[in-house]
Amino acid sequence: MRITRAGLELGHAVHPPTGRQPRSDGRAYAIAATQPYPEAVRPPAVHWTPLGNLTHGDCVFAALAHSIQASDPATRFTTAQVLDPYLTYTHKYDNGADNGSDPSIVEDEAMTSGLFGWTCPGFAGVDHTSEVSIKSAIAAYRSVLLEIEVTRGVIKDWERSSPWTLGGSTAFYGLHEIALVGYQRSWLYGVSWGVLVALSPRYVATYGLQAQSPLAWRDAP
Repeated sequence: MRITRAGLELGHAVHPPTGRQPRSDGRAYAIAATQPYPEAVRPPAVHWTPLGNLTHGDCVFAALAHSIQASDPATRFTTAQVLDPYLTYTHKYDNGADNGSDPSIVEDEAMTSGLFGWTCPGFAGVDHTSEVSIKSAIAAYRSVLLEIEVTRGVIKDWERSSPWTLGGSTAFYGLHEIALVGYQRSWLYGVSWGVLVALSPRYVATYGLQAQSPLAWRDAP
């Protein structure tokens, strides 16, 4: 389901029947072991861009591209590079409708044929309810792909360039995916709609659906 309000596109398809099973195909990634991690990991110096997510429901594809950039900050993607495989996805699974993507399918594609010229050998599950686990995974793997419910309160936060917190309206707005790419003290940093945003771990723990880290990104053969 893609819900559009205030000109913002989401793009995480609902996993039937509830949207909350470990994966829509019933599989689960092994949870990454927590490792010692530094006090802070600065987000990489990347000129983040929406990669189509302000106009299309391609947040799953955009988040994967942002994850690659977190791994290799010199990498640049065009909007067309990210939208092309997303539009192929929509024609294959949604009869061309811009309804968002199932992360399970897109991650499988990243592991097999690759995305945007990059491939990933696998993903590690991350406990999104644990601030320690998220920080450990960011430090170890450079990024965490977070599937999350977006509330109307957070939309107001985003419009004000404020951190995403539990304050404000809890009304459901839609499902979204972002790449977490850094942290400092009590904040996690992620890329949403092409902007680096701060999120409180409590918001992530409360509204997160699941999280996973790409084990590595490599040039696709």
